[in-house]
Parts: sequence; C-alpha cells; structure tokens
Amino acid sequence: MGIKAQIIDAVTKLSSSIIKPTGEKTGINVLTRPAKVYNNQFKFFNNPDNGIDMAVTPGAQVINEWIHDGIDNAYWTAAALSGVWVFNSAAANHTPAGALCINAVGTVNGDIAIIDRGAGIALNAPITALGVWIFIISWSPSVGTKQILFRGWNTGVGAIVGNEVDLANYIDVGITGAWQQAIVPLNDMGLAGETIDAVQVETVKTGAGPVQDYYLDDLTLLQGVNPVIYEIVPNLDTWCFIETINISMVDAYSGIITVAGDTENSSMPSLPYNGFLGEAALAGGLLFQSVQNDNVRLIANVKQLYDFMKLPGAEMVGFGSDGTNSWLSIRINTVGDIRLRAEAAEKIRIVVNDDLTGLLEFQVSVGCREENRTGILYTKE
Repeated sequence: MGIKAQIIDAVTKLSSSIIKPTGEKTGINVLTRPAKVYNNQFKFFNNPDNGIDMAVTPGAQVINEWIHDGIDNAYWTAAALSGVWVFNSAAANHTPAGALCINAVGTVNGDIAIIDRGAGIALNAPITALGVWIFIISWSPSVGTKQILFRGWNTGVGAIVGNEVDLANYIDVGITGAWQQAIVPLNDMGLAGETIDAVQVETVKTGAGPVQDYYLDDLTLLQGVNPVIYEIVPNLDTWCFIETINISMVDAYSGIITVAGDTENSSMPSLPYNGFLGEAALAGGLLFQSVQNDNVRLIANVKQLYDFMKLPGAEMVGFGSDGTNSWLSIRINTVGDIRLRAEAAEKIRIVVNDDLTGLLEFQVSVGCREENRTGILYTKE
C-alpha cells in the first residue's frame, strides 16, 4: 500500500499536492503557484504610430554620409586588422558610375577590417540606420556558425560602441550572385545617440563546411529611411506560445482569370507567385525576426507570395474577389510553438523596408496561448 506523506515548506508553511496536468508527464510537482493555466488569444503585430495597419511606407532613403564604396571615391579609410581584405577590388561593383568594391573572399574566421572616419560622428537624428550592399558568392549550409558582424567602434579607447549585429539577420543569405541591401536600424546596434569614429567588419565561420565568400559596397549612414517595425511582445510576467501566424491582405486587383476550354470557359483565382496580388515583388522584403535581449535573429525574408508559401506549415486559407478588389489570407502553422518570455525581453517582429501603400489592407496576426508566470524566480538558460 502507498505511504501517505505531506511536504511542507519550512518558510512559507505551504504544503504540496499531486496534480496530473493534461499533456504533461505524471509525477510530483512541488509548486508555489497555481498549476499552469493558459489564456488563448490572438494578437496583431503592432506599431506605436500605425497600429496594426501595415500598408505603409518607411520613407525615402537619403544618404546622410558615405562610409565606403570600394574607393571609387575617398570617404572613410579602410584597413585590415587581420586577414586578407581588398578594399578597391574590381571583382564587382554596386556604386553608380563606380567600378570597385570591398572584396572579402580571402577572409576566414576571425578576420577583421576597420573603416575609420578619422573624427567622431554623433549618430543623432536625422541619422536612423546603417546601409550596406552585399553580394554573396557562396554561403553553403554547414554545421556551426556563419556571420558577418558589424559594430560601431571608438578608436581612441579601442572599444566597441553599442553592440554588434550579424548582417545575415537583415538579408537573404540564400540569394547568391546578386546585390542586396541590408538596412540596420541604429537602435539594433545600440548606436542611436552615440558617437563613433569607425566601424568594424568581421567574418565569422565556425564548424564544418567552407567559409562564406562575399563582397561589400556602398556602406552609408542613412536618414529619412525608418524601417517600420511591428512587434508581438508578451505581457509582463507571462510566456506567450505562438501557434499560428496569419497574413491578410487586400488589393485593387480583379484576381480572376478565365481559362478557355473545349466547350466552355471557366474562371479561377489569379495569384502571381512573384508579387502580392497586383503588387510587384519587394526589393528589400519583409524581415521576420526574433529578438532576445536586443539580439536579433532572422526567421524569414519575404519578398513575394511564394516566399510565404514555401515556409513550413504554410497554407492558403482564403481568397475572394468582387471583380475589382481581391483579398487573400495565409496561415503559417509554426513547427512547434514559438515561445516568447517576458523576463528575457523576447519578441518577434516584422520589419517593413519597402513601400506597401499599394495594398489597400495588410495585417499580420498570431494565434497564441499565454501563461501567467507571476511569482516565479527565473534563471538564465
């Protein structure tokens, strides 16, 4: 027969009980809080100024100051701190009327370049972002880590200013043989309002497989371009478990095509894979990112409808048209829940770098469940 026992906390005098939560392993749980209770809900990605409306434009991109363009022109001075960097390579070029770029093909793990202004610059308004054009030659999958790190630098004290970011979280590393621009908000680098006199670039490659090969060009400080950021943030003292991501859009687009048959015609939805309803593919893309304690990681870069549909768990759940306007709804069933912990400052966000005002409506929401974690002592994982 079983032995009856009672466990009592020596300080609080609270006693334990045995519970069998649905979906969890059986056993003894010593709790100082109620058993898990989830609040099922849905939330929209939200921006403080625009609310849930994502049919917006981030504003025109204006160059506040040039940093480096492969020495097509004389701007900041670049030098290799370690490794083989070519700062006036003719291998490729992005600069209008230019011919040169920064060639990083010879770099390996830990190689660092510094681009020095020679004097400090205060990164105050209207400066909002760092712009970098990158041409990826190869970025093969591998075990380990592949990064292109950028950081603000103070040469006087030889120290980083703010925090470093991985350029790979702002581009699509699957695109090779073409130039693409990374726009990195200064807030992500911890540089808004700070003063720097240089930037550093570092190639990071650990684990198996070849090192990534790439060129850089047209490094600039940007103003006027404010990537519009929409976020899902867990409430204080909660964990949010995201199960679905739901995308809805409307466009002034008939959305219907007629297919001629042998004896009669039929109609079907017209959904181009390389755009969004009647809108063309995006140049920069919608960046889906996760953030933990200000560390940014890319989840996906969506430039066209097919980029949504090729994600795991994606399905088209609705489409309609009145012959003038059309709407489309897509659901992405996450592969396992996306967990957002309030105490770790975790959130997911969508960064809008392109003009989306061609759409009549565009919103993204999540289906989630929220767990109250009030009174729990946290430890770092």
